[in-house]
Amino acid sequence: MKYNKRTIRKLEKYIDDYIENMRNKYKSVLAIQDKINHINRTAILVKKIAPKNDLARVATKYHDIGRFLQYELLGKFDDALVSHHILGEDVIVRAVFRGDIKISPELDIIRSSIMYHGRMEYMPYLTELSNDVKEIVDIVSRIDGIENGCIGAIGYLERECKEDAKNYKKNNPNLDMKKVSPEVLEFYLKGKNFDKMKYCKTYADYVLFANILAITALRGEDRNIAKEALDLECFGYKNAIEGYKDLFIKMIEPDLVDKCIECFEGFYKNSNWAYTE
Repeated sequence: MKYNKRTIRKLEKYIDDYIENMRNKYKSVLAIQDKINHINRTAILVKKIAPKNDLARVATKYHDIGRFLQYELLGKFDDALVSHHILGEDVIVRAVFRGDIKISPELDIIRSSIMYHGRMEYMPYLTELSNDVKEIVDIVSRIDGIENGCIGAIGYLERECKEDAKNYKKNNPNLDMKKVSPEVLEFYLKGKNFDKMKYCKTYADYVLFANILAITALRGEDRNIAKEALDLECFGYKNAIEGYKDLFIKMIEPDLVDKCIECFEGFYKNSNWAYTE
């Protein structure tokens, strides 16, 4: 598909203005500012992964647009209560209704990225979708995973635990939040991604889910970019590896800390491995 550059520029201006409005509206809300920083970092990463794909760059900026409405409704980011994917679609529909943006093939691909990033298995009739849609959604999903797993999670994991942002403490008051669920540990030690919504019950599970995003990236086609991201100084740590080690000590049951650190370091040191199931 040949993209309309003028349409892409208009769509990019809309999302840039929207994000700036959210930055100003919620300038005192750390969670919102973190989310905007996440979006900005993904916009940088996309230039490394798909440097000539303008639509992928713009779709990446749009991918978490539903998070702002989610925060307005819930005061937190919690997909268990209402999905930011669906809310993102709602934001786009409202924008089209107001005439802020227009329906176009480019917008349709962006909407697919909003709805299905990080969960491509839920895309309907996957074999019947165009390669353009699948390519953009795949790029956005990979970039989102790299940023969350290799950079962003270091900044929000401990805070979300203290705030019970995912309601794990509320929903499982009798569970030790440092306890790792057996299924999660099995997935983690194999370096295999898993469904956060289905398997995470504690914040120990949650930190391992974030780390598995990094491990998945290290085992995939973007492993060099993932390794480079993990080596960056972030959130007061000399790199994300040291950040994760500290978070493991704080958030995981003591008997498993060394095993989890060893597992993570093993995948990092052997990041030349090709991904296999």
